[in-house]
Amino acid sequence: MQFDPVAAMQLWAVEVELAGRWYRIAPRPAAEWITTIMQDGWLEIVPGWCDESDDLDEAMCDGTVGVDECVRAAQDALAENAGTLWWAAVRLIHMAAGDGLGELWLSGMDPRTVPLGAVIHATYRLYTREMNKSQRAQLDMRLEQTPPGVSAEERYDEQRAADMFEQMAARRGMAA
Repeated sequence: MQFDPVAAMQLWAVEVELAGRWYRIAPRPAAEWITTIMQDGWLEIVPGWCDESDDLDEAMCDGTVGVDECVRAAQDALAENAGTLWWAAVRLIHMAAGDGLGELWLSGMDPRTVPLGAVIHATYRLYTREMNKSQRAQLDMRLEQTPPGVSAEERYDEQRAADMFEQMAARRGMAA
């Protein structure tokens, strides 16, 4: 599982592009992201959380921007804030909400004040800290399994593919 460590360092604003225009989503703590994702609230994120959401609502009404585009933009925003694939973030959010948040609270992590990336990383660590390599690989596969409807273009990550190739080459003694 790969994470962008920067996502865990502070609350970040993100920008999403719709119909050739950029919209800003103000920084929000993990608790807001978690409750919204748990309610499948993609449209609460985009257009709801966007600055100038009235303009975006208008664009939706006149057909310039569709619901699917808003959902996709919300997923992009989630991925950026979580520091990982949006679908892996959704799965980790559901894991955290199941029983992980209690342990995170006990460790002193307050989802009302920390970035989503910190909760995502901590949740992953919470569930993997006692796993062996094989168990962790199985969990990673489940977390990273592409959901239906995600395009090949969206699934492909050039840097991740290069990293996986390097790891395979190193295991086979072909490192450069």
